[in-house]
Amino acid sequence: KIEPHFSYAGNDTLTVENRSEGYLNREDHVFDWRIRYDISYKVITNWKIDYSYDYTYKWKTREQLPDGNYTTVTHYDTSGGSDSQTVSKVNTESLSHTETEAEKLTVIYHKRPPAGGYVGLSTYSDPIEREYR
Repeated sequence: KIEPHFSYAGNDTLTVENRSEGYLNREDHVFDWRIRYDISYKVITNWKIDYSYDYTYKWKTREQLPDGNYTTVTHYDTSGGSDSQTVSKVNTESLSHTETEAEKLTVIYHKRPPAGGYVGLSTYSDPIEREYR
């Protein structure tokens, strides 16, 4: 999941000013946004672990000898096998990244006809046809 957070960083600069017959037609501006992206994601892993094992074990016994004395006898044996296990793990990670991006903006100014020269649209027409410049 990516969640952006915008804040105006200023640096508003007028790059172009277009005039016609003394009237301001258009202004081009550039300004900066500071954007912080909060990023979070979930990583799900499934592990199947196959393994084998061997082990040796020993034990001691006390045994009586024919002469009546006792002795300790050590015995050994081995065993082994294999098994499998499945393990699932979920990790959630989050981080943020901040950068500044420049935005371009054009402001278009429309001329108004002299007072009384326009009373409104009587019918709808294409926007290009009804613009006053």
